[in-house]
Amino acid sequence: TFSSVYPLSVRCINERGGLHTAVVEYYEHGGKASAHVWWNRLVIDSWRPMRGYRSATLNLSAGTHTVRLEYFEHSGVALVCLTWHRR
Repeated sequence: TFSSVYPLSVRCINERGGLHTAVVEYYEHGGKASAHVWWNRLVIDSWRPMRGYRSATLNLSAGTHTVRLEYFEHSGVALVCLTWHRR
């Protein structure tokens, strides 16, 4: 079984402040995955094999934010997808 941590960091510009929802979805293809999501701070702490999705509500100010996703593939082929939207 091969596993590894795949970190990804991006900077996003939020033109309007307010409530947002961040969602991590797990897609299984014979494997299991887990993830951490930081949005200036740790907002989704899901560091065990997961199915389905995890979400967090964020109160973001206008301006630039650092988003970081750490993805761990426990076994097989598994994918995670990070999305966010304004509420």
